[in-house]
Amino acid sequence: MPYLLLLLVLSFIDMPHTFASTQKTQGNYGQAITYYEKALANDLKTFGPAHPSVAITWNNLGRAWQAKGDYGQAITYYEKALASDLKGFGPAHPNVATTWNNLGAAWHDKGDYAQAITYYEKALASDLKAFGPDHPSVARTWNNLGETWRAKGEYGQAIAYYEKALAGNLKAFGPDHPSIATIWNNLGLAWRAKGEYEQAIAYYEKALTRFLKSFSPAHPNVATTWNNLGGAWDAKGNYGQAIAHYEKALASFIKIFGPDHPSVATTWNNLGKAWRAKGDYAQATAYYEKALASDIKSFGSDHPSVAITWNNLGAVWRAKGDDDQAIAYYEKALASYIRTFSPAHPSVAITWNNLGRAWRSKGDYAQAVSYYNKSLAVFTKVLGEQHPHTLQVKENIAFIKRKQNRAFADL
Repeated sequence: MPYLLLLLVLSFIDMPHTFASTQKTQGNYGQAITYYEKALANDLKTFGPAHPSVAITWNNLGRAWQAKGDYGQAITYYEKALASDLKGFGPAHPNVATTWNNLGAAWHDKGDYAQAITYYEKALASDLKAFGPDHPSVARTWNNLGETWRAKGEYGQAIAYYEKALAGNLKAFGPDHPSIATIWNNLGLAWRAKGEYEQAIAYYEKALTRFLKSFSPAHPNVATTWNNLGGAWDAKGNYGQAIAHYEKALASFIKIFGPDHPSVATTWNNLGKAWRAKGDYAQATAYYEKALASDIKSFGSDHPSVAITWNNLGAVWRAKGDDDQAIAYYEKALASYIRTFSPAHPSVAITWNNLGRAWRSKGDYAQAVSYYNKSLAVFTKVLGEQHPHTLQVKENIAFIKRKQNRAFADL
C-alpha cells in the first residue's frame, strides 16, 4: 500500500501518543483511536486548535481510522490536519506535503484513484520545491504514485514511478537501506501484475536478501516479502512453493504479533487461496474461516478485509459446485463493501462479477448479465476500457451471448 507518515510527538509527558502508536502497530485500532483522542484533548487544551501538535494528532487519528477501513472518517481528520498546517506553515512545508500524501492514500483506498493522484502530485510539487529531487520525501511520493498507477492497471507507469523512487533512495541512502528493499518489493508487485512472474520473483528475492541483512526473520518486512513470493509462485501455478512461502510468512507474523493480527489473517487467506487452487477445498475453507474470525475480531464485520474473505469463501463454495452457498457469501461481501465504499468501487465491481459467474453457473443468464453489466459500468468508469478487469467482464458477457445464440440456433 502507499507510504503514510505516522507523525508522532514523543516526550516524557506525552504518553497517550506512545500508547496509541503501540496499539496501532499491534492491530488494536480501536484502542489506538481512544489513546489518540486523549492526546488530542490534551493538545487542544494545552495549545489550542492552530498548533502543529494538534495537526499531528489529527493525522494520526486519520491513519488509525484508515486502518480500520473507515476512509470517510480518515479523510475528515486529514482535512482538519491539512487546514491547520496550511494556516500555520503555508503550502510549501513538509507537514503539508505529508498530509496531502495521507489524503492521497485514503482516496486510493476508497478506490478514487484520480483523486489520489491529485493529492500525491500536490505533495510531490511541495516536496520538490522544499527539498529538490534527491530526498526521501520525494521518493516516498513517487512510490505512492506508483502504487496508485498500479491499482489503475497502468503497470508501465507504475514501474516508471517506482524506478524514480528507487533511484532517489539509492542516491540518498545507498543500496543497503531497507527502503530500497521496499521499492524492490513494489516493483515485484508491478511485474507480477503484468504477468512477468520470473521478474517479480527476482525483485522479491532481492528484497528478501536485503531485509534479512537488516532484520531477523521475525520482522514484518521479511514476512511480507515471503507472502509476496508466495503470491508469485501461486500465480505461476506452483502451489507447493507458494504454500511453503506462505507458511514462513505465517510463522513470522505469529511470532511478531500473535494470532489475532490482520497480517496473520491475510496470510491465512493466502494459504486458503493456494489450497483452493490445489483442489483441497476443505483445507481452503479452514484457512478462510480462520482469517474471517480473526478479521471480524480486529475490525468488526464492515471492513474490506472481512469482505475479501467472504468473497473467497464464495469462490471455494462455487468451486465445490454449491452456487447457492457461494451467492450467499458474495452477497455478504457485497453488502459490506457497499457500506464501506460507494458502489463505484473496484471491490464492489469484483463482487458483482463474482455474483454474475455464480448465477451463470446456475443457468440464470439474465441474472448473470445483470450483475456483469453493473460490474462493467464500474470498471469502465474507474479503471478504463482496456483494464484487464474490464476486458474480463466484457468477455463474460460475450460468453453468455454466444451460448444464447447457439441455443437459439438449435431451436
